[in-house]
Amino acid sequence: MIGAHTTHHKRLTGLTPTVLQQEIVECRSKVEKLSQAPCQWFAWPFGRYSDIDEAALSLALETYDLVFSSDGYPKYTGHQGRVLNRRHIEPYWPARHAKFFLRGQRV
Repeated sequence: MIGAHTTHHKRLTGLTPTVLQQEIVECRSKVEKLSQAPCQWFAWPFGRYSDIDEAALSLALETYDLVFSSDGYPKYTGHQGRVLNRRHIEPYWPARHAKFFLRGQRV
């Protein structure tokens, strides 16, 4: 699984359309060129909804199959199921820890 995370790790708020294109769309092209594999997923820097505006989120949804956030832990959220909340889970954690982080309400 290969995903993108912007070209320069900028907060995606208040940026011009040209800069958004560089950060979101061109990043995908660069990742695909380097990896020689499709890049269908995107996680925006810092992960909070306050770190991305509507223009950037719309462009990300146009460019990628799925977009990931690390915000909204109490609930799983999504724009028609295409913006997913990531959960940090380590493979060595006991199962009860994973269940704790995955117990959120789905909306």
